[in-house]
Amino acid sequence: MNIKCQISDPIWWGYNIIINLDKFYNLEGIIEYVLDNLESTLKSLNLLPQAEFLQKVRKDFHIHNMTFEQLLTIDSNETIYICRHSNTENDTIKLN
Repeated sequence: MNIKCQISDPIWWGYNIIINLDKFYNLEGIIEYVLDNLESTLKSLNLLPQAEFLQKVRKDFHIHNMTFEQLLTIDSNETIYICRHSNTENDTIKLN
């Protein structure tokens, strides 16, 4: 089943990709895949300070109120939000 995953965070809100759930075994794998895809996109656009900042905050991303088993039963039209909202008030990206 294909579902849409979208970043919900002050910097990258709205970044989304479609993933095939059959390729994953847990929520952490989904989060890692989406963030790897975001990082690759940032680097391809030469947004290196953003890619570096993403590396610093990766551990703060999560999926709310859902187990992997519950995710397997959702409607394919739903969007899964990968959130980061802890300690975002002081987010800064250093430009070289």
